[in-house]
Amino acid sequence: METLIGLCDTWLSRHARTGEPVNAPTERDGPEPADAVLAEIAAAAFVPDDVRRALTECVRRCTPDLGFRLLLRAMQQIGTASGATLAPEHYARLAALGSALRYCEFVVSEVRHLVEPPRARDGLLPPGLDLRGTRRRRRSETPGGGERR
Repeated sequence: METLIGLCDTWLSRHARTGEPVNAPTERDGPEPADAVLAEIAAAAFVPDDVRRALTECVRRCTPDLGFRLLLRAMQQIGTASGATLAPEHYARLAALGSALRYCEFVVSEVRHLVEPPRARDGLLPPGLDLRGTRRRRRSETPGGGERR
């Protein structure tokens, strides 16, 4: 939380020196992105409450862009450390929001590894796929080229 507060304070002090109004949303950081970022902060259940409160304050006092970038960083670090996962729909919302904020493809993809693997319906998977979505080898495809004996 101290890190988030420090980043927000740094941003605020840098913009206060330029005379730029810090509370006025820019064309890119209007009310719509702020609402969407706040919704994603609320949906990030595996992020601790104190971090989500700090991120919410960052969105309100700094910019939705900074708040969203810090949310992605927190999700990546906390999610990786705790083994948390994201539903594919949640990742799709994050990617859409990143696109709306004009992020390059590599910003939101930092949390792609947290997306849950596809689940089999009724115990069946598409032919040739395991639960992680990777292709299963046939015995004839084992290293060495031939069948095992």
